[in-house]
Amino acid sequence: MAEENSEQGADQETNESKKTFKDLKNKFFSFLDSGVEASKKGIKSAGSAISDFGDKSVVRIELTQLNSKLEKSYKSFGELCYKKLSESETLSNADEDVKKELGVVKEILDGISERKKQLSEGEKEQK
Repeated sequence: MAEENSEQGADQETNESKKTFKDLKNKFFSFLDSGVEASKKGIKSAGSAISDFGDKSVVRIELTQLNSKLEKSYKSFGELCYKKLSESETLSNADEDVKKELGVVKEILDGISERKKQLSEGEKEQK
């Protein structure tokens, strides 16, 4: 009988050890899972931020290019105005060459306005 009690005590101890080990294992995997989920969220968030930064950079480059193009267009328009005024001393927006240059300038200004709008909308979304 003493042997039976000894065996039951050993079995009970083994069962408690197994239960404690399972609990520990479950807690460990729970922490590991939550760590993996947090890492996934962090990576997704970082990827989104990098993508947003890249998109804004492209828009800023386009804006710089359009500003440069606008300066060249103003120069070309100024040369045309000088030529027209020095030859005939009249200048009208009904003139085809003038209309063409004004159209180019307006197109560039519209592009600049659109890029600025894109940048400001992106900044509002971040806030």
